[in-house]
Amino acid sequence: MKRYGFNIIVCAITLLAMGAYFSTVVFADEFDSTTLRKVWTVDNPNPQNTWSLKEKPGWFRFSVLAGQDTWAARGLMPLLIQPAPKGDFSMETHCKIDAQLANTYGCLVVWKGAGQWIHLELINDGGARNGAGCEYWPPGTATVTANLAVDDVYLKTELKSGLWSHYYKLAEKDDWIFLASTAVKYEEPFQVGIGAKTWGANPLVADFDYFRCPELNEVQAVQPDSKLATTWAGIKVGL
Repeated sequence: MKRYGFNIIVCAITLLAMGAYFSTVVFADEFDSTTLRKVWTVDNPNPQNTWSLKEKPGWFRFSVLAGQDTWAARGLMPLLIQPAPKGDFSMETHCKIDAQLANTYGCLVVWKGAGQWIHLELINDGGARNGAGCEYWPPGTATVTANLAVDDVYLKTELKSGLWSHYYKLAEKDDWIFLASTAVKYEEPFQVGIGAKTWGANPLVADFDYFRCPELNEVQAVQPDSKLATTWAGIKVGL
């Protein structure tokens, strides 16, 4: 057995000896800490684009320069991503952007790599397409937009039996509204998360309230009085 596997077993035995037990919970990052959780990777090709958990407490913020896009080439769009669960899953976020700045996008992201991605977006596209939209790559997949004239929207993407379906809503307690679907396929593994992009002359500040993915889970060691002792993010049940 590899050394890291041995270390995990030793930690587990130690915690059990201390009276802890293990609990599996779904993955939800409410961005309520000033420290980024270790499961995340910030993929940011341009260091002049910045991110913060402190500028707006309780939110993850991307501050992005003008012209930070991605298309067939990687481009300069910053991403916050982690490995996707295997098989079917769903994920969601709540995003806010400045509605006065054209051609700016806050995105829920499926990311295989350059030229292989899905963005479910909060869009400001100069007035013609403001609201929720979907963009897919490779070519041949269309952008579908709900013109909402808002700068604050909830976004949800779901993969089920090879079909990607996308939804939005305007308030937390609203029902999800179907926007679009596509059968574009990416070979596993790929990654999921959030991102922000611009094209044209305007910069962007995009804020994300949370990221939730029920099919991602965490194994937690919990003390008998229910106080959390230790968390291993991303360790799946059965490993």
